[in-house]
Amino acid sequence: MAYNLQVDIHSAKSLRDTEDFGRNDPYARVSLDMKNDAAYKKTTTKSNAGRSAEWNETVVLTDFDPSLHAFLYVEVMDEEHGTDAPIGFADIPLNQVNSATNKSLSGRFDLYTEKGKQKGTITLTISVLAANEEARPIPSPAETEHKSQYLNDHQERFKELERKEDLGDAFKPFDALRNKN
Repeated sequence: MAYNLQVDIHSAKSLRDTEDFGRNDPYARVSLDMKNDAAYKKTTTKSNAGRSAEWNETVVLTDFDPSLHAFLYVEVMDEEHGTDAPIGFADIPLNQVNSATNKSLSGRFDLYTEKGKQKGTITLTISVLAANEEARPIPSPAETEHKSQYLNDHQERFKELERKEDLGDAFKPFDALRNKN
């Protein structure tokens, strides 16, 4: 039987600074399918938020099947004019949610850099909903720490995002010259 997964994305703190000039413009995105970019649902971007952001937004991931989906894939990105810069990511084992009271889990989860170093946290409420159940109101987030980790496949994906962003940065001076003419 398929369910929906409601993810209330509350906030992030102590984020890695990806900016040479200015401040991070972070947004968060979540998915049940790490390899499918179209499957990610994202928050709005918080302009000039820096190392902390508050969203208090809800996304609903449809067709959640506990027998097929073991992790919630979380990524925090810095919105750029070209390619967005990766800030941090986490893989949250969904067995924590399935075994929680009311199939709902709220708290802080560690974020990781592309090098696998813990840097920052994200506060989420993750709830399993019946396929026909309406999204629940956004609760006040709990300050409890819960388990997050990083999988090698997701770390490799994040490294690739970092390489794409670095490559995009390498062409910015040429783009600026081309746009002047």
